[in-house]
Amino acid sequence: MKEAIKRLEELLYIKDDEIARLQDIVNEHNEKQEQEEDRDAWKWTVHRKITDSENLNLPVPRLELRYKSIAPNHYISEWDYGLAYRHLLGDIIFVPLGRTRVTGGQRAPICKGKIDLPFRDGAHIKNESEQLNLPAYAICEGVVQEIKTKEAPAHEK
Repeated sequence: MKEAIKRLEELLYIKDDEIARLQDIVNEHNEKQEQEEDRDAWKWTVHRKITDSENLNLPVPRLELRYKSIAPNHYISEWDYGLAYRHLLGDIIFVPLGRTRVTGGQRAPICKGKIDLPFRDGAHIKNESEQLNLPAYAICEGVVQEIKTKEAPAHEK
């Protein structure tokens, strides 16, 4: 009987070691996943080159709000807000300043040919365009719209 108990204790120690080893593997995997999630959460802040097709012959430097649909029927979409400038090497670089995620939409935010700007970044781009004296544009589904910083006088409407 004592030998059976001793053998069971040995097996339990072996299993405890195996459980501890597997738990270490799981913890290491979870830590890596958390690090990747943290990195991905800030991935949108990375500067990137703007291709010729994305530039649309717009002036540089400029501020821009660019719309993209992420889910079918525009249910989830994002607005990237940033500064576009020509780098010393000739590339046009986009420096992200903000991102607005919109959910629950059913269409692109264009009404009668006019782009509906997201509230927060729409206010930011108008203010910063005026402060920095830079042109500002909204780009959505092939429509490019210059963003005016001040309301036009009544006689120009």
